Amino acid sequence: MTMRLAGLRATGTVLALLGLALLAGVARADAPEFLARIDRAQVALGEAFILEVTLSADNVQVEGYREPELRGMRVLSNQPSQSTQVSMTGAHSFVRTVYSWRYELEPLQKGTLTIGPARIRAAGRELKTAPLTITVTDAAPGSRPSPRRSTLPLSGFPFSSEPDLENGRNFLRVIPSKARAYVGEQIVVE
Repeated sequence: MTMRLAGLRATGTVLALLGLALLAGVARADAPEFLARIDRAQVALGEAFILEVTLSADNVQVEGYREPELRGMRVLSNQPSQSTQVSMTGAHSFVRTVYSWRYELEPLQKGTLTIGPARIRAAGRELKTAPLTITVTDAAPGSRPSPRRSTLPLSGFPFSSEPDLENGRNFLRVIPSKARAYVGEQIVVE
């Protein structure tokens, strides 16, 4: 009888430990992480740089994203994205979602520029990123600033309505092999 009681106690202890482990796995949800980072701390005037804002959260409702203040900078492109990671181990599953906003920016003035905080509501709390600073210097003598990129979907193609941003003196004549084509058909140009 004593042997049987010892076995039941051991089983009860094992079950209690398993229950605690499962609860720890479920309660493991980390607090949302909201960060902003730039690809470098110094750029030359007219040179583009990247700002990336990311929110990494475990199974939370996200709403009300507000962009950072970008005074003294021009937004060349803005690309939001979302990815989800799902892990299933044992008796529980884990879902982590990463929201990302990628900005390509160009400074419009020299000096130290401040990128204000981005804001978002996640899990009922307002989160904000830390402000960032970037130093903008003169372009090096003899160097050309990186060409400005357009946000137009067909910019850079010969039939684009966007003017040449380099010097306005380039000209390209394209003669297609056909005047009409169906979707996916190859057209040769000369």
